[in-house]
Amino acid sequence: MVKHARPIGAVAAALALALGLTACGADAAEAPQDDAAPDAASDATAQDSPAPDDAAQDAAEQDDGAAPSESEAPADEPGAGPLTVTAEGDGPIGLTTGDAPAGTAQSFDGRLITGPGDCFAYKDRDRPQLLVFPADAEFVTSGERPSVTAEALGTAYAGERIQVSAVEVPQDEIDGIPEQCAAGAADSVLVVVP
Repeated sequence: MVKHARPIGAVAAALALALGLTACGADAAEAPQDDAAPDAASDATAQDSPAPDDAAQDAAEQDDGAAPSESEAPADEPGAGPLTVTAEGDGPIGLTTGDAPAGTAQSFDGRLITGPGDCFAYKDRDRPQLLVFPADAEFVTSGERPSVTAEALGTAYAGERIQVSAVEVPQDEIDGIPEQCAAGAADSVLVVVP
């Protein structure tokens, strides 16, 4: 039987080489197929192979079948991107956003003030934290005592105690905060949520 070992090894090597070539891009017409279980690798052609620039996207798609686009990424997912705020008024300034903050909301009980840079802020005992309200908030910034009205808060006047549900977000993860508001405020901002 030792005499037959070499021919069997050579046949096995040739068969392995043929299968390797078939999997590396042989046309479906050139490679034999089993009708009961088609070989996905033999269906691929050299034209179907991804371009080098697509390699990273293809690797991401292999994780769960499809790579989410930025618009499909959940807004509450950490790292979803910076929040964008809009400043309203000339002083005091109210900050609003239509973006959903990443993180878990907590209850904050303190005082509504016009703080750093004449912007609405929350004051408990440390440095004032800027407050960012939902986009539908309305501000009274002249003629009367400054106030803010928001569904999540009702109407609150500067100097009053407030209790809000908010997500604490690092200031450097928010776009659009006026420089005068950022100066002197805490490093984190409270984004009020309904």
